[in-house]
Amino acid sequence: MKKKFYIKLASLFIGTFFLMPSNTYSQDGSLDLSFGVNGKVITKFESLYDGIGSLAIQSDGKIVVVGNSANDGNPNFAIIRLKDDGNADNSFSYDGIDTISVGGVIDYGRSVVVQSDEKIILAGYSHNGTDNDFALVRYNTNGTLDSSFGKDGIVTTAIGSSNDQISSMILQQDGRIVVAGNSYYNRSYDFALARYNIDGTLDTSFDSDGKQVTGFGNNSDFASSVALQSDGKIVVAGTTQEGFNSDFALARYNNTILTGVDEIQAEVLSVEIYADPTTDKLLVKAGLELVGSSYSVIDQLGRPIISGRLISESSSVAIDKLASGLNFFQVVGGNQMTVKFMKK
Repeated sequence: MKKKFYIKLASLFIGTFFLMPSNTYSQDGSLDLSFGVNGKVITKFESLYDGIGSLAIQSDGKIVVVGNSANDGNPNFAIIRLKDDGNADNSFSYDGIDTISVGGVIDYGRSVVVQSDEKIILAGYSHNGTDNDFALVRYNTNGTLDSSFGKDGIVTTAIGSSNDQISSMILQQDGRIVVAGNSYYNRSYDFALARYNIDGTLDTSFDSDGKQVTGFGNNSDFASSVALQSDGKIVVAGTTQEGFNSDFALARYNNTILTGVDEIQAEVLSVEIYADPTTDKLLVKAGLELVGSSYSVIDQLGRPIISGRLISESSSVAIDKLASGLNFFQVVGGNQMTVKFMKK
């Protein structure tokens, strides 16, 4: 559902998104007057109650903001994309903003990430008519829903048999999506996690069904943030409550990431990828010690699609039948090394 976009002098109205990101401040802390009007932006969705859940910055500097907008009394997922100067980015959904009803009742957007291919994932929760489920929506860079993700760009997941809510989301280096929040069970809330493949299906290599629920006792526990360590382990932080008291609570989970070697490390190990992003051919330069080693081209779901051997220090690998997006080139020699690349 389309709504109007405004830039106004700042005063916080009910029914508006108010933006004054920290990067609009100059080095001395004064407002950046090149952003919006006097360093401030307000976006009106023509509804009574709007709220921001999170924001992300694209690699080109554009600002993506998500939350919810209450149309006809029911909150929907809401998204805005702004240019670096605070003006609406009309290349996204024609006017820079969009709202979407996920479950038709109540939807709250709480977190956003931008993939390396600039697709945008929103996460939050949606009421299914009985209770809340985890909910994710993925947009193409032009603001249309990505039909390759879930069902027509939308994924909902029941973690338990009652209310489930996402509060935070991150992307792994291999493109898999990790979300954290809460799940209600046996009269209390627990930490809840889910990991999804790049296409929105649950990653069953994570705790056998893609879902994990953790309690800290008989009290209620609320996860509010999730992060990845450099070794790939997942850390979730929130609070645990007992009666009227609440305490900090953290849990850490073992985790595997497809690629543990980035491009810079790979160069040290004598593997370099050229023509990245590429369309139909990958040029691989390998050290003499790797000539004769086997290689695999692995897709976003961790599946080996192409395999062969490096027959010289400079090799060409045909990838015209490979799906577009993030993929991985893996060499098994004295050491196993993985390099990510983009297929147009």
